[in-house]
Amino acid sequence: MSKRQHLIDYLHYTWQAKTAHGVHSPFVYKLIETLIDDKDCKFSAFDELTAIRQQLLKDKTLLEITDLGAGSLVLKSAQRRVKDIAKHGITRQNFSEFYFKLINYFNCQHIIELGTSLGLNALYLAKAGNKPTVYSIEGSEALHHFAKNLQTQHKVNNLQLIHATFDNGLPNLLNQLPQLDFFLVDGNHTYEATLRYFEMALPHQTENSIFVFDDIYWSEGMKKAWQEIKAHPQVSVSLNFYYCGFIFFKKGFKEPLHLSIKQP
Repeated sequence: MSKRQHLIDYLHYTWQAKTAHGVHSPFVYKLIETLIDDKDCKFSAFDELTAIRQQLLKDKTLLEITDLGAGSLVLKSAQRRVKDIAKHGITRQNFSEFYFKLINYFNCQHIIELGTSLGLNALYLAKAGNKPTVYSIEGSEALHHFAKNLQTQHKVNNLQLIHATFDNGLPNLLNQLPQLDFFLVDGNHTYEATLRYFEMALPHQTENSIFVFDDIYWSEGMKKAWQEIKAHPQVSVSLNFYYCGFIFFKKGFKEPLHLSIKQP
């Protein structure tokens, strides 16, 4: 997709993006007011995780990366330095912290992340809430091993890192869990794969589940996938933050609610 189209999409998003005061749904209003607008909502883990991020941004270690999906829009070479991946290829700090707050707010206990990358976002997920069980799947062997070392270094015991393709790892993992509370898709970035992972996970959701899809404006295919996902009849609320989209399955909505929301 061209840079011009990305700019058009972003301008369209910013024009539509709402704050809490532009939202009439009590559920969404409280969510924004509590987790985005409350700037005093800080957690002690954030300082530690920010320090880890800063270390990664300075790390010159060279990794041989295997891209199993759509690849990177910025990093084209198979050989990539950790600091470049940390800058261009992992979850932004504001969204990692937002995921942390959501997990804490909804007391999510069973979490799956597709796309471990360096493993920093997985640490955010694992350190949130009341010691949730977090599973993160990564297809690249080099990234998987790097993330394992990061996990060991910081002694995070409620995180299981899995080296597998998403298509092989996800079905087996879903069958082991009693339910799926938080599901983050941050990899592959193709229309077909994104819909496939959504459909795999859908039977395991509950009324309180949260599904997150990263890079919903990555390409025309991802834009199409996001439109189809949020239109699914089981989805009651979708929130578009441009860089990612959230869906909820809350009951009590007469009609589905689809909103663009100002980023955290």
